[in-house]
Amino acid sequence: MGFQVGTIKKVLIDGISYNAKADIDATKKPRKEKEGIATSGKTFQKFTAIPADLESITLTTSPQQHGRLETLHDDGNVFPMSVTLADNSVYRCVGFINVEGRSTAEGTTTLTMTAEDEWTPFYS
Repeated sequence: MGFQVGTIKKVLIDGISYNAKADIDATKKPRKEKEGIATSGKTFQKFTAIPADLESITLTTSPQQHGRLETLHDDGNVFPMSVTLADNSVYRCVGFINVEGRSTAEGTTTLTMTAEDEWTPFYS
């Protein structure tokens, strides 16, 4: 996913639109993790695939919206998702979410969005 520079301003999860908290910076990990394995000779490399996910997405949510996100989290199904960045570029995928928590003081839900395959740009 070749994200443009900028913060996420809107998230669409299973057909429902959520506003992202101002100036959030979602973290995207590399697709593969490399590890060195020591042997009696040369060091071998071990590659591990990492899912294409966006971590620490903070959304402005009502208690009902948070409940809907928790239901999606618990279902174990995959569904369509997209993110719109500050420059209006849109990336979408089919995947699932992991709800990390809710702040009642701020009215926010924090979650991780994981793509089943890959985040792809959507050109309108």
